[in-house]
Amino acid sequence: MVSKNNRKLLREKQSNKVYKYAIKRMTFGVASVAVAAGLLFAGGTIASAEEAPAGGTPSEEISVSGPASAEANGSDIGSTDEAATVSTESNVEEPKEEPAQDTVEDTQAQDTVEDTQAQDNVEQIEDVKDLQLSEAQKARLRDAGYTDQEIASIEAEAKAKKQADENFDVDAFVAQKVAAKRQIQTRSAEPELELSEEAEKEAVEAENGQVGTATREAAAPEESEVTNDSRNAVHAFVGVQTGGDMNLLLAGATGQQFKPIEGVRGFFQWFEDGGYVSPIYTAVSDANGRLNIGAKPYIAGDGKLIKFDADPTVSGGNERYRFWVDQATIPEGYQLQYITGEQVVFPNQGLTITQGGSGSDTPKNTHENWKILLMQKPKAEMHREDAKETPVQSNTGGYMTGKVSWDYSSGAGGVQWNTVAHHTTPAPDVTVRASYLSDYAMKQIYSAETARLMGVSDASKIRGRGWTSAQEAELQKWVKEQVAKDPTKWIAETVTAKTNAEGRYILQFNGIWGYKQNAAVAQGYTEQAGKSGWTQQAIDRLGNVATNANDGSFADAALNYNEKHINYDWMFVSTDDTDGLRVMTPYNNNYYASMNSDWGIHSGWSGTGFGVGVTNALTRELRSDFVFGINNVNFNITNYDSGANTALPGDVAETKTTGLPYSKTSERFRIVWYDHDGNVVKNGKAVQPDGTGQIPSEPFDTKDVKKTSEFTAKLFRVDKNGKDKELIAVDSFVVQISNLVASRYDKYEIKHPNPQEGATYGAEGLPDGLSINPKNGTISGKPTKAGEYSVKITTTIQDEAGKIKGSRYYTAVVTDSPLENGEVGVAYNHEVKPQAIEGYVFKNVTSKFIDGKAIDGLTIENNQITGTPTKEVPATQTTDDGSMGPNVEVTYDIYKLNEKGEEVLIKKGHTDKVPLLVTKEGEATKYDPSYTAVDGKVGEEATVAAPTFTDKEGNPATPENVTYELGEGAPTGAKVNADGSVTYTPVDGDAGKAVHVPVVVKYSDGTTDNATATINVAAKDTTAPVITADNVTAVEGKEITPVPVTTDDEKATVTVENLPEGLTYNPESKQIEGTVPKAEDWGDKEEKTVTATVKAVDEAGNESTEDITVTIQRDTDGDGMPDVTDPDDDNDGATDEEEKEKGTDPKDPNSKPD
Repeated sequence: MVSKNNRKLLREKQSNKVYKYAIKRMTFGVASVAVAAGLLFAGGTIASAEEAPAGGTPSEEISVSGPASAEANGSDIGSTDEAATVSTESNVEEPKEEPAQDTVEDTQAQDTVEDTQAQDNVEQIEDVKDLQLSEAQKARLRDAGYTDQEIASIEAEAKAKKQADENFDVDAFVAQKVAAKRQIQTRSAEPELELSEEAEKEAVEAENGQVGTATREAAAPEESEVTNDSRNAVHAFVGVQTGGDMNLLLAGATGQQFKPIEGVRGFFQWFEDGGYVSPIYTAVSDANGRLNIGAKPYIAGDGKLIKFDADPTVSGGNERYRFWVDQATIPEGYQLQYITGEQVVFPNQGLTITQGGSGSDTPKNTHENWKILLMQKPKAEMHREDAKETPVQSNTGGYMTGKVSWDYSSGAGGVQWNTVAHHTTPAPDVTVRASYLSDYAMKQIYSAETARLMGVSDASKIRGRGWTSAQEAELQKWVKEQVAKDPTKWIAETVTAKTNAEGRYILQFNGIWGYKQNAAVAQGYTEQAGKSGWTQQAIDRLGNVATNANDGSFADAALNYNEKHINYDWMFVSTDDTDGLRVMTPYNNNYYASMNSDWGIHSGWSGTGFGVGVTNALTRELRSDFVFGINNVNFNITNYDSGANTALPGDVAETKTTGLPYSKTSERFRIVWYDHDGNVVKNGKAVQPDGTGQIPSEPFDTKDVKKTSEFTAKLFRVDKNGKDKELIAVDSFVVQISNLVASRYDKYEIKHPNPQEGATYGAEGLPDGLSINPKNGTISGKPTKAGEYSVKITTTIQDEAGKIKGSRYYTAVVTDSPLENGEVGVAYNHEVKPQAIEGYVFKNVTSKFIDGKAIDGLTIENNQITGTPTKEVPATQTTDDGSMGPNVEVTYDIYKLNEKGEEVLIKKGHTDKVPLLVTKEGEATKYDPSYTAVDGKVGEEATVAAPTFTDKEGNPATPENVTYELGEGAPTGAKVNADGSVTYTPVDGDAGKAVHVPVVVKYSDGTTDNATATINVAAKDTTAPVITADNVTAVEGKEITPVPVTTDDEKATVTVENLPEGLTYNPESKQIEGTVPKAEDWGDKEEKTVTATVKAVDEAGNESTEDITVTIQRDTDGDGMPDVTDPDDDNDGATDEEEKEKGTDPKDPNSKPD
């Protein structure tokens, strides 16, 4: 985010901080900055150069391709600019080349697509606990201005980075710190732009010590707000599916086979031919489980409009997609079971996507019925606590087998569960756990009482014809309640086994005695001892779990009295310690499930490659496969992007990869770098993730880049032979060589590289004097203000879906080499140098008078103009209106510093043509105006008296016919009067500050001076007044003694609220005064109290309050003495005590003792 904030820069102009703001790959309008802003003004080739000697001799060019320079006039955006990389540190270590691939010998048996990878050549991160900076490195840091304490902190930071990444270049890191600390050059002309929100944040981070190139964790996704029927979108469902195959249409299944989940955030991104990478779009599922993510068109770096076609075939540009979920938004207790595309880049072939029952509507550019299916995390209470390891397999059956694998592949099709779940590589050492319900449980479930609870007529209707997912959910809830009360009675047995190197396992059950199973158990047995081989012992053991798998037989053909069974219609199977993964299994609801396509395990789970269910009912042989998918993988280039945070040649891009599988696997992954044409430019090592799921950064050094280029990093899984297989994730960045460079007041024109038919173009932040042609995007004009600018170019195109508006940023640099004016007969001595711009270095400066425009009396030698001019020279910046124009030509090379502190040549032989104006001696040189500062307050007009003048000797002087006007940057509301006095009313923001009002003093001969009127504004008063007020006692019907109310601020406004009737606050006397009228509703009371509030507000608006108590006393006889002290309240001659003794009313004069 290259735009700069003037407010911050004004504070920082003289500091030694050097900030490099960067726009993260954010989206603007409907578009994303997907390719570097610099591509808009892409350069051509690079010339290598060495550091120029101190004397300023031009550096020797080692190699040059293309013209020596390119002028802006008539150029297009593809104009060639030269560039070179010059190292400012002689001992910067070059990164070592790495081998392209690791070939690993397969040492294990193979039965799947791939086998477990060997461990021999897995990259290990070196131990760097003792890393210390060298004395030379510390010396460089000290020379740059770092303290010993800061150097110690830098050393600790380097150690941490080296521990995380063995390829981390410590010396380059030190060079970066040196460049960041050094005051490179001070920007002297700032564009009137504000930082974007992200840049503002990064600037704050820089103020807090995080100086250098801003980094990012990931591109900022664009929030989508489309509806279920919107065009140009992905329409998906989020929830838990019960029953049905993978192609179940969830729109009509809500409440039955589908439970919607609200609040889950999904992300979507698409890629297509030409290296185009879309922004990341995101949305959150609603209460109906609907997730709609709009895929807005965007303007690519080459100006091309990239539209979403929802078409992965060649006609749609071979679109590929990545669709993933924010794990943090998955509700507690749930994990991911399936997601369309399985969170990798898919499909793996150019066919229409039908995976999981999804489809496309190409006229509307939508993908429909995509899914994010969740599952409940397996609960421990679904199993017995006394689970046993699997014994030796019985030769008669009664076991479950299966295969557990990792799945990295995602094709275009597959409408059944078993065809989408792929066994890519085995998952060894995974514990599989299985339980089934007992015969006791069968009798309780298939009973008349349970039928009544379930709302069916009899037990035969339980799980019978017409049974629904809703009924199954209610039944399972009741079953689990019973299991929780007595698990050993309800669960027959729980067995476990670990997968071998091939991912295979076998779970052997002991089995339950009896030839009936599942619902049939509830019918009971009628066998009798002594008949058909049955013994009493055989009858007694019916319904009990056998003590050994080899006792009896699981074969259905066995003698009934020796047969065992498994209630496999009430089975639950899970894997241990995998709740952080995506797990493909039908056991997704913590149900004791049965094979049933309507409300249970659909037949689509059972296939050849992947299977779940009964494989041989005659011998009670079962199967339950599992596949695990990657979850929450984040892959980013951390320090550059394809927006405005682009790199320069010599910068090293770093990657960060997290969330890769590291347990139950020996998978390896590789990062491969590609150029814009799809050529491999670097093959990283195949590495195994560490114990946190991370792999080291794969740095890409751009030192050999010769033109503005985009580079893409791709994360692959690597097979056992060291070959790249499935593409997991993608990120990209741009190396930008040339900038948009112009000289102040030069005629300038740059054409749009790829103008779109029917498009409208706009620009924000262009240098003053430049404008954009709304029809073709050409930028032209004469820039009038020097500095670096962040310019936003907007392209708007009318599409069938409405207006498409895309924006991107690029950097523009306007240079100047201003000269001081000279006077006839006055000695002149001025150095010629370009105006400084932060982050840029100007070298090989030469200067001369333009042919035919030399100034008599002045010479230019070694960029120093000296002498005494003998006559006026009316030089001007331009030749408009027949003016003379500039008379001095300044030529130099422009370099920009990259992250390592190296100087990259972005323009060679750049020229400024500037005026040296010579005037006759004017009055401005004779006088010196000055103002006397005054004090002021917020909200009060302050006046600074007219300036006083002194002559060259410092004596008072009075020039004639002087006029005044406000100078540039005067505060709003300031006014300069005809006599030169200045008036201004300070605002809140001025409190506690000195306000400077610039004034231009214009003398009678037209020469001018600058003066400044200063108003020192007092800090704002924030102290509230202190109130002093006593409580009030009032006797009814009698005027009170006035109660003073005072504050420590005489100017404060005082009011008193909630005074009783008859009492008021008198602001003149500053007292509470008045008489409380007599009341008739006293009852038995003699006093009442009221709380009144005194409020004081000072002139600054500070407010304080004080509560006082007003006590009103009863006076029955009105004699002025309150009843509380009057011995005869009713004045009937009898005291109150006498009346109380005699039983008369002391408040009634007509009631008194006889």
